[in-house]
Amino acid sequence: MSELPVVIIGAGPVGLSTALFLAGHGIASVVVERHPGTSVHPKARGIGPRSMELFRQVGLEERVREVGSALSGSRGWATVDRLDRTALANSTRIFEFRDGDDPNAVLASPCTGILCPQLLLEPVLLEAARDAGVDVRFGTRMVGLRQHADGVTLAVDDAAGRLSTLRARHVVGADGKRSPVRSLSGIGMSQVRFFGRAVTIYFRADLTDLVSGHEFVACRITGEAGAGLLLGIDNRSRWTLIRRLGKDETQATYTPERCAEVLRAGIALPLDDLEILGVSEWRASSGIADAYVRGRVYLAGDAAHIMPISGGFGLNTGLHDAHALAWRIAAFERGHAGPALLAGYEAERRAVALATINQAVVRSRFPRLRWAPDSSPQRAAVGMVNRLETDIAYTYGCSTRRDGGDPRDQAAESAGAFGPLPDGRPGSRVPHVWLIRDGKPISTLDVAGRGFTVLAGPDGSAWCEAARRIAERRGAEVAGHRLGPRGDLADPSGAWSTAAGIGPAGALLVRPDGFVAERFTDAAPNPVAALDDAIGTCLAGPAAHRNEDIDDANGSAPRPDGSLLLTPQMAR
Repeated sequence: MSELPVVIIGAGPVGLSTALFLAGHGIASVVVERHPGTSVHPKARGIGPRSMELFRQVGLEERVREVGSALSGSRGWATVDRLDRTALANSTRIFEFRDGDDPNAVLASPCTGILCPQLLLEPVLLEAARDAGVDVRFGTRMVGLRQHADGVTLAVDDAAGRLSTLRARHVVGADGKRSPVRSLSGIGMSQVRFFGRAVTIYFRADLTDLVSGHEFVACRITGEAGAGLLLGIDNRSRWTLIRRLGKDETQATYTPERCAEVLRAGIALPLDDLEILGVSEWRASSGIADAYVRGRVYLAGDAAHIMPISGGFGLNTGLHDAHALAWRIAAFERGHAGPALLAGYEAERRAVALATINQAVVRSRFPRLRWAPDSSPQRAAVGMVNRLETDIAYTYGCSTRRDGGDPRDQAAESAGAFGPLPDGRPGSRVPHVWLIRDGKPISTLDVAGRGFTVLAGPDGSAWCEAARRIAERRGAEVAGHRLGPRGDLADPSGAWSTAAGIGPAGALLVRPDGFVAERFTDAAPNPVAALDDAIGTCLAGPAAHRNEDIDDANGSAPRPDGSLLLTPQMAR
């Protein structure tokens, strides 16, 4: 049986993005998905600036923006008793404070967030993954899992009912909130809370004349008979209504006739062309996996964390997981890092997920504070931060120096904390500054790539030379760029040094995921030694894991009888 580098369970946005990001690092993968194809339900819609940065990195930013363009004119949240054109035109639009029109957004990122329903996003990711050589197998269910010291054996059942096995060096569980990968790996969920049940009605009806010119991000219908949250899928004929379930209501209660009754009560049209496309019941909840890494199994997306839909953080957090995991697996596969770097995925991403879950929960508990620009003291009191900060200003505790360097950098050691917008501190995403390359604008985010990147000030050529020598010594990708008024990467505005918090002879060391590994505020007596030590420390992984047997520490030893752990379906 041949051994595969990576098998990913789940072909949703997180699974497909994991495969795509791995392919960008030159790592092959197989994606296994139990459903026959991509999603037929709209599901999540909000894609934040950081996720768009990741799509930009793999050349998909404009394609994703194109498929979501039907919702590009949507503005704010509207509230009506019953949806008709007059009520919609007169409805006061509310916007989440400092969201969308946040003046800091254009300074912080080359990308803006968009609305793009998941059923439109997934085909784009699928096509790109297959173009990159990813083997995606729909109609195939993972039914058993066994860990080894250096890999995982999976039992899979294909659409024809044929049972076979796959051997992989790494397995990524991107298989949703009821994740079989998580269950078979013996990983529990903690801090589980429930916030009520709801039903989503996905329907087709031409509402163009009703909403044209008054498109909304969401419209809250308050009349009891038709109450719910109306969301556009194409702002023309496809929509969803999210409605809270009563005590005795279930999905079965919402027959096509019942759905039509609710929709006609909430929308002031005959809806003669109404077609119910799907009904799904779900429970608003939150929770966090007890571990993100178990031996050579890793969790990402809803398999690792569950959060309420308030704020639209769930999908984006999962996409960030995928990107954070891909470079670690790639570094390990190339022989540049040991298992501690893989274990470090949990240390960084779990802390960020916990902080993000809290933001979703606090928005659910205090919804009115989301919309009030004069409520800063109240938001601060409950720990609510702006969406832009939640999306791109989270930090990892990844500074490589413990020598008491710049005190600003030592303050960044709280993994998962939402700091100020990226300013060059270790653990934060590299600051965005527009540069010029070949006469065209390019962001500093576009410069970071498959390996480590050194972004030096105008007098920092010694750091670039150090990067070249280290790349030769390590056999790894380490690129150095001096950002000055002229050169291959020009900084004509001179903004880089200030944005990065460095002097003219200083530099940032940026990891392959675009996060700052170390900040050197000025020249160093021995830049080669300083840079090499920082890269080596980063690749060694968190200090807590460096001298441990990672497999034993994660409880991933093979079962004594060598048998597969089976899903309940197979066990029966």
